[in-house]
Amino acid sequence: MIVEVWTRVEVRALRDAALRMTQEQFAEQIGWSVATVRKWERATESRPVRGQRAADLDSWLAKLSPEQMRRFALAVSAPRGAAQRHSPSGGVEDEADVNRREFSKAAALTVATLPQWNPTRIGMADVDRLNAFTAELGRMDQAVGGANLLPTAVDALAQAQGLLHRGAYDEKTGRAWMSAVGELAVKTGWLAHDADRTDLARRCYADALSLASAADDDDLTVHGALNAALQTIHLARSGAASPSYARMLVRRAGYLVRRRPPGRIHALIAAREAAVCGVAGDPHGVARAMSTAWREMDSAAEYEPADQCAPWLRFVTHTEVRGHEARAYSDSGNHRRALALYEVVAAEPASARNATHTAAWFAVALASTGDAAAAICAARSVLDALEGPVASPRTLQVLKPVRLAADTGPESEEFRARFDALTTTKGTLVV
Repeated sequence: MIVEVWTRVEVRALRDAALRMTQEQFAEQIGWSVATVRKWERATESRPVRGQRAADLDSWLAKLSPEQMRRFALAVSAPRGAAQRHSPSGGVEDEADVNRREFSKAAALTVATLPQWNPTRIGMADVDRLNAFTAELGRMDQAVGGANLLPTAVDALAQAQGLLHRGAYDEKTGRAWMSAVGELAVKTGWLAHDADRTDLARRCYADALSLASAADDDDLTVHGALNAALQTIHLARSGAASPSYARMLVRRAGYLVRRRPPGRIHALIAAREAAVCGVAGDPHGVARAMSTAWREMDSAAEYEPADQCAPWLRFVTHTEVRGHEARAYSDSGNHRRALALYEVVAAEPASARNATHTAAWFAVALASTGDAAAAICAARSVLDALEGPVASPRTLQVLKPVRLAADTGPESEEFRARFDALTTTKGTLVV
């Protein structure tokens, strides 16, 4: 992990939480005076630790064990509060400090669990560690969005692919490793998609589908195809991709699972089919596909416990299906129906990233009905999240119709300024 700016938050987390040292012990170990350490623990965003002092802190951070890194991460990721709050050192912490801790959480927790692989021999324990790492990426993505996690995921994928080509393993382990690397490729593709890195996402999905073929892993093929279809649907909304290609991917997934009992996988496939119909302007197709999606989801809720599903299917819930339905109706022009569905989704529990994305689509649906004032009001919570802990350029792109509708008045001016600031800074910050 790299700390870009050392403030009192990071210094205190390193000394107290990670190393569990007093100021005197830390000063002796790092080679600076106690007075200097105390000064560091008063550093702010505008007056951080710099130069050789920061380099020495970087060196100690790099030496942390995985457990120490985890403690460091937890210390810098305390829940976000008001614009001002007391810092661990007793001073007042501004909003930028609080936001930075949330951004730090993603990188720190991910790196802390980055598997250490033997470069010459891969075993099933390595497969398990890689799958656990991919699962943790998924959990963190729900909290902070994909863009903050993408650099770590790309690095891990490159390492895992390298071991596939130069490592040693038996046939059974090799297939399992291919599947695990493929799942990481799908997750990295999703993070790239959320970061609005279209070409990178496509390469990751192509890698995943290639590995699925080599490993003869139908589940991985289905997972990769459905994710690639979702990206294609997203691009088709702006005319940058073909709904026909998305439909082919969805139907390929459906063919591979056609003999499986009712459940979440069929609900997800039907929801993707509805999304394709939506961007193709086929409202009757949306209704037919959603009827299937709801029937399958109801069956899954009754007969398919989430903990018995593949990890990547556990997100398929009634709320998720309802969100897909709302977007499909909005895409096909039925904005009133979409608004009613979004109001229901907004009242249901959701992760920070999902809640932000749903709010963005709700605002777009309002803008599509001509109610620009209500759209701007709804979009403010999206900007709040994107200016804070959630880094999702994809969600910012969703808000473009609201930006276009915000043409007059002081509230519109404020929204435009905040949106434009995020467009120029948020993406370059994290990708």
